[in-house]
Amino acid sequence: MMQNQNKALGVIAFTLGGLLGLMMTVDYFIGRGIDPSSCVLVLIMLFVGPYFYIAARSTCDQKADVEIERKFLVSEGFRKHIKKTHVIRQGYLCDDPARTVRVRTMDKKAYLTIKGAGNESGTSRFEFEIRIPYAAALKLAEICLPGHVVKNRHIVKVGKHTFEIDEFQGANEGLIIAEIELVTEDEVFERPDWLLAEVTGDKRYYNSALLKTPFKEWPKDNQAAPAV
Repeated sequence: MMQNQNKALGVIAFTLGGLLGLMMTVDYFIGRGIDPSSCVLVLIMLFVGPYFYIAARSTCDQKADVEIERKFLVSEGFRKHIKKTHVIRQGYLCDDPARTVRVRTMDKKAYLTIKGAGNESGTSRFEFEIRIPYAAALKLAEICLPGHVVKNRHIVKVGKHTFEIDEFQGANEGLIIAEIELVTEDEVFERPDWLLAEVTGDKRYYNSALLKTPFKEWPKDNQAAPAV
């Protein structure tokens, strides 16, 4: 709501400033002169308008809230339902489970994300994320911990929900995980037939953990089933 109000204020202030400026120009040409106080008002409006609008845009590019998410292994059946695919590359400035700090590029966008420790089930955890300049992400990547995670994120719509299906590359090739964000931990959602075992809370599947122990290094009998 506040974001929309800021945008509206920005547009209104900038528009009024432009109209007053136009009126002053007309007065000047017809010989009425220019009121100095009107000049000040126009300058204020032309400055304040973009400020409010940019502030609103900046707010839209960040989020801080409790993330509720469940993760599943999948079969190949999801592929025919893919709507869009993004290329993700990410590294970590801190891999402490209590305060993970991640730098991610997704296509031509970049994000800095801080995640807190998960709850007992691993379903909920605090997340703060802000969009940053792509060039800044590349610089931060230079001081990240060794290694990086590369994956293709496939977007699949199922009923009212969206699954983000991560197909890992490189040292984690062969691992595919579907994630779904929920409003509450007990929210009901449609389960397609390609959704397999749930791995929510299994720390082996955390992206930060995959840096230390890549999927290809797992024992073969552990690659097909979640820990119990």
